[in-house]
Amino acid sequence: MSAEQYRFAVSTYVRFFRNVEGVPFAGKISEDDADDVNRNVEQVADALWGEEKYTKTYLKEGKDHDEIYWQDMPEDKAVNNGIKKAAIISPDGRSQILTNEGEHIIVEGMRSGLDIDSAYNSACAVVNGLSRRIPFAANDKSGFLTANPLCCGTGLKIAVLMHLTALEQPNNLPAFISLMTKLKDMGLILRPFCRDKNRVSGKMYYIMNAFTLGVTEEEIIAKVKDGVKLIIDAEEELRSKLIATQTQNVRDQVWRGLGVLATARILNYHDFMMSVSHIRMGVELGELDMELEDIDRYMSMGQSFYIKKYMARNGIDPEESEDYVRARIMREEFAPVLRSML
Repeated sequence: MSAEQYRFAVSTYVRFFRNVEGVPFAGKISEDDADDVNRNVEQVADALWGEEKYTKTYLKEGKDHDEIYWQDMPEDKAVNNGIKKAAIISPDGRSQILTNEGEHIIVEGMRSGLDIDSAYNSACAVVNGLSRRIPFAANDKSGFLTANPLCCGTGLKIAVLMHLTALEQPNNLPAFISLMTKLKDMGLILRPFCRDKNRVSGKMYYIMNAFTLGVTEEEIIAKVKDGVKLIIDAEEELRSKLIATQTQNVRDQVWRGLGVLATARILNYHDFMMSVSHIRMGVELGELDMELEDIDRYMSMGQSFYIKKYMARNGIDPEESEDYVRARIMREEFAPVLRSML
């Protein structure tokens, strides 16, 4: 993965969707069948990663996975009927298995930056391990069968989270629309990482394949790679124009973003994501001497799932405002950074 590509791509996710042959989909599954799915998946995890060496969390009601997961699985596919769901994460944190959440089994390979091949290979290793123990639902016409029709066939979804600083500028809307049209013609979609009251927070977008049926895994990989290159070329060209024509405005956004995260006492999600976006832009453009990996880690720390864990770990009242706790977390991280740069 080149440093140049990392400037645009935040992370890569490769997902396989699978269901167990002869078992009703997760929305209709019985508790006994759900327990069987969890037990079989856990035994595969033992074989792949070693007993007690991976992280395992069991859940029941409600949406408890992070925003990245829910971008790819519509919320109305959540199963809230009291069945036990599992989130199993590999020792290196680069693979995970989710059970009884929309589909019986969702396998995910994750990497920082743009690294589709590596994420795909790790996800394949997990799926292959599962297939040796669990018979997957499939037929000759539709391939692998899924509750969500958009995930059947190969059952493969590839998503690359990209930071589109220039394309998301209001005056570049025609170029953005043209790009989305080209991607659609390629069988790809561009989806906001998080939308808050019709506002895209943080200029972050997923590019992913729209179809899993009627295309091979190799074709999906090639399409997503071509789409990523198309985005990078367009973003790079517009960034050059942005810096040439609005240098001081860009620098002001960068330093204001750093100031907000270092000093805010209440920080809502939209303001947080915009500030992180401006800081990441500053690092990408060489304005700030920080590592992109650190910025992306800070972005994860401002998400709801991390804040809840932080509150539990630090004995903070669970009724406390997430906006208040988010600001506290960011001050702890960014106040020393700002002091060192002044």
